[in-house]
Amino acid sequence: MPKRALIIGICLLTLLIGGSLIVTFFYLEKNERTSAVSSDASELRLLKSEWVTLIENTGPEAAYAEFLEGAETRALKPHDQAHAFGEALYDTQGLNGFLYCDVSFEFGCYHSYFGTAISHEGISVLPLFDQFCKDMYGEEDTSCQHGIGHGVMFYTGYDNLVGALELCEIISKNSISGCTNGLFMEYNFHTMEGDDDYLREQTNNPHEPCDVLPVRFQAACYYDQVQWWESLYARDYEKISNLCDALWGNRSNFEACYKGIGKYIASFYETDVESILIACHTMESDETRALCSEGAAEMFVTNPNRRIDVKMLCEALLQPYRLACIQKLLP
Repeated sequence: MPKRALIIGICLLTLLIGGSLIVTFFYLEKNERTSAVSSDASELRLLKSEWVTLIENTGPEAAYAEFLEGAETRALKPHDQAHAFGEALYDTQGLNGFLYCDVSFEFGCYHSYFGTAISHEGISVLPLFDQFCKDMYGEEDTSCQHGIGHGVMFYTGYDNLVGALELCEIISKNSISGCTNGLFMEYNFHTMEGDDDYLREQTNNPHEPCDVLPVRFQAACYYDQVQWWESLYARDYEKISNLCDALWGNRSNFEACYKGIGKYIASFYETDVESILIACHTMESDETRALCSEGAAEMFVTNPNRRIDVKMLCEALLQPYRLACIQKLLP
């Protein structure tokens, strides 16, 4: 979609949703209520104020370039700074602001921009943001929609998980990535509150909340439950795989769980494909090794530079899983 047409669409949508619900608990305000990060929050708020002025004086594109240049020279985490810059973009540019974010620092600008915008504008903006992500990054790469998921969870409040998932359904059907992926990460770790030490409390049931959610949301939940288990159990994949094995009676949940293991192994090792292979091949069966490897390979499939890694992960499998992996991911 041409940028001019996209901006016109944004302006029309703004007129339609002017009366949407406003929620005032934004990223920086929540930071300031958390004593453990109050110092960082104050510095982020100061930076945000400076960036608002910079955007107004030089324009959003030049201001974002200046932010990127200096982000890694500051003591604050660049991802957190990107959150604050995302808020500054919304404050100054409204629904045009997301045009100036990019993938830097794990999509941090999008995360807080979407969260702030959804809080102000309401859920009517979700299709707009989703279409922008698809136009910008393609149908297959859901990293941008991941940021929308963070914003949706923040918008509804952490005690309204089902309500947040129902909002994700507006833009993604039957998916275990994208919006729901960011949503569950936000639910488990409260990243938009800025507290790096937060971890959702463990109960006597390690499958909570996945096993009590409506059936249509369970696979997406288990896909990301693995990340929470990693933090709880210090990346003990024997223990985590045992938890996945308990789902054998529900194939969609079982497969999503093992693909989640692969995804988070790949997230941990990044470019070290041999270590990803070794970790996935510690799974106990040919099928679970294949599910793990496929989950890892899906992390790279939209990157043309990583297709060789996808091929390596698929070709290390035994038949018939090798052929199925190649046909699915390397058509």
